[in-house]
Amino acid sequence: LKDRVGSVLDYGAKGDGVTDDATAIQAAIDSNEGGTLIMPPGTYRIHSTIYYGNIRWIFEEGAKLYVDVDGAWSTKGSSSLKNSHAILSKSSDTVNYSISNTLIDFINFTADFDKQTDAAGNPQFSLCLENTSGYLSGRITTIATAYIANPLDVRNANSNLIIENFVGDNSACTYTAGGTWIRNLDTSNESYNITIRNCEFKTGTNDEALAIFTANGTDAILRAVRVTNVNCYNLVTGRCFGVLNNNRVDFDRFNVVVDGVKGYSENLVANYPVFKFISGNNVKVSNCTALITDGVATASAAWGFKGETYGSPAWPDRDLTTLVNCT
Repeated sequence: LKDRVGSVLDYGAKGDGVTDDATAIQAAIDSNEGGTLIMPPGTYRIHSTIYYGNIRWIFEEGAKLYVDVDGAWSTKGSSSLKNSHAILSKSSDTVNYSISNTLIDFINFTADFDKQTDAAGNPQFSLCLENTSGYLSGRITTIATAYIANPLDVRNANSNLIIENFVGDNSACTYTAGGTWIRNLDTSNESYNITIRNCEFKTGTNDEALAIFTANGTDAILRAVRVTNVNCYNLVTGRCFGVLNNNRVDFDRFNVVVDGVKGYSENLVANYPVFKFISGNNVKVSNCTALITDGVATASAAWGFKGETYGSPAWPDRDLTTLVNCT
């Protein structure tokens, strides 16, 4: 990065929570490309799309970006955010903030996602990463309750990506599905070398708080995924954590290592185990614990291996998933 340092206030941004600051912020981004852009304390509303990239964007304490229903963020190059705080209300499509084909460095990325649209039940993603590499830490909370509301969707062709000290929380969601997803749906590329560590995931839906999976009916590749020291909470059913190889591809095309995951189930439901493994080709699991607070836990209820709720054909046996020191 160059030595250039600018403030959005120098380009006419108000930060008063009322003014549309999109034009001023875009001017600040364009004038400081390759340098550092400061966001002083305030609430900056945007009613159109702002494009940024090749810039280090630092949000000072008390600075918030309010992405209104007709606004959006979009990247145009390698992207760096530090201490950003966004309020996401965009309603024109299913993704509030989509990042693709870029290197990210998002430190303490914070977002509150309150989208309440799409009665058809299409997933509503707060942050979607596609074909990205880099680093993400922070917190995303979904406030929307009526529809699927995924805090984070890491999908398709991501590689060399670290998600650390991150909280994905959609515990307020009362819809039937939605959690944080690490997945690959694209057969033309592969997702690999993805690390999730020291994180927390919560859901109020029937889905897992954190799910790692491939799509049905494809040969999508998802390999070298590592999950370490993660807490998962489900406030509705038992599902907390899942590794779902829905394609049953070969060992070298799907492999996941899981260590130190705790699943907290507050309301265990039949056929919704705390830990779920489907066709667990080359999945190694160690030091994981299922914690059920309603007092009806059994070993079979806490751990599921064959996809009891997924019907035929029968899935491979549990011995494809290796468990060590798990309770």
